[in-house]
Amino acid sequence: MGKKTRRIVIPIAILLILGLACIGLWSIKITAYHVDGNERYTDEEIFNYIFPTENDRRYVVRLFRKWFKKEQVVSIPFVESYEVDDVSMREVSIVVYEKSIIAYMSYMGDYLYLDSNGYVAEVSSEPPAAPEDPSEGNIIPHVEGLDFGYFVKDEPLPVEDPEIFRTIVSLAGEIQKKNLPVSLIRFTLSGEIVLNMGQVRVYLGTPKSITGKIRRLAEIYPKVEGQAGSLILRTYDNDNPDADIIFKKDEYEPEDGEN
Repeated sequence: MGKKTRRIVIPIAILLILGLACIGLWSIKITAYHVDGNERYTDEEIFNYIFPTENDRRYVVRLFRKWFKKEQVVSIPFVESYEVDDVSMREVSIVVYEKSIIAYMSYMGDYLYLDSNGYVAEVSSEPPAAPEDPSEGNIIPHVEGLDFGYFVKDEPLPVEDPEIFRTIVSLAGEIQKKNLPVSLIRFTLSGEIVLNMGQVRVYLGTPKSITGKIRRLAEIYPKVEGQAGSLILRTYDNDNPDADIIFKKDEYEPEDGEN
């Protein structure tokens, strides 16, 4: 083979090899994945959010995006952030950091989900799914009785009394910490807070000493769980923790507007 021929053949061979390599890389797709931190979504749902198309799942596409700092960050409802690490050319590891949701409210056919700061973290047309075992306390309570005419996502609810808003955050956060199966938090017209826990209705009175009342409720509830009636903690006070606490079996006190 002459020099002139070699000068033609060698570049063609190199280009052919590079072309075959590119074709080979293009055909490699991410098909295996491991997800941690997800409770609301399945592993497959998280993977489909982050890698929605066939091209997104091609290893070479992900590689170029990483090289040129063009990685796409998708918005996943109820997820604060996530991290993706490459295990191999065909496998990734995903860590999900979900938003901490402490309560939700109804608003004009939608549902507003509040985070641990009391901000509107998400807006959804669907209420939270019912837990398989409500007795474990993994319920997101529904809040009723607050008036507001509008809302802004990622901001606090514009309620008239900021103190009520702080009460919601403190109350819902404490309920979550104690794993209490509270399905409803109601603010009555008279300013009382009423909780629904299965067949038990809990009357907390005013927001005064609310944290102490929830701690006391966590101690008492196992004794009345499964029964129907009213549990009255209105007289509890941090300065008087031994105040009378009344359980009226098969009875409840009418709320504002009830007969």
